[in-house]
Amino acid sequence: MKSIVLNNAIILTGGIATGKSSVARILKKMGYIVVDSDEIAHRALEVKQDEIIKHFGDQILVSGHISRILLGKIVFGSQESKKDLEAILHPYIFDEITKRAITLEQEGRVYFLDIPLYFETNKRYLGREIWCVVSDEKIQIERLMLRNNLSKQEALARINAQIPMNIKLKESNVVISNNSTLQELELKVKQQLKMIG
Repeated sequence: MKSIVLNNAIILTGGIATGKSSVARILKKMGYIVVDSDEIAHRALEVKQDEIIKHFGDQILVSGHISRILLGKIVFGSQESKKDLEAILHPYIFDEITKRAITLEQEGRVYFLDIPLYFETNKRYLGREIWCVVSDEKIQIERLMLRNNLSKQEALARINAQIPMNIKLKESNVVISNNSTLQELELKVKQQLKMIG
């Protein structure tokens, strides 16, 4: 599928639990619009709920709603299940991002597309730059274990389900390292924002 060219978009991506959400919050605080693909993906789970339950069965339900934790255990444990879920969700997610991006393009100012799986989904959008947030794998594992209540093995499985970081770094214009404090991260983001004018 042909990529959509977006002249005013900066793609924000990186590895799981590297701090993309923190960067997105800083950008919003600085007055930039950030299109959050995770928020769109949450909505997609609701919109496509019946289709997902039909495919994966009611073992993924808690109190009549899809449990992201139970669904996550299935899709991160099987490449086939992951592809099946993506086939259900991704068309909706792409359509929503595209609609929002096209509206923002008309405003003629820089905005951000927060797409964690940008490289994994074949770079569907070509923006003016790609910003990649990275952190040491040890820190990444610790954050992921804490955030998602995972074992070390489960955290590693989620990291390894993504394209290796060195490939992402090669294809990114800007690399933001997040191994320290939130204050340091904010300084790095502000420095990069100065470069885009």
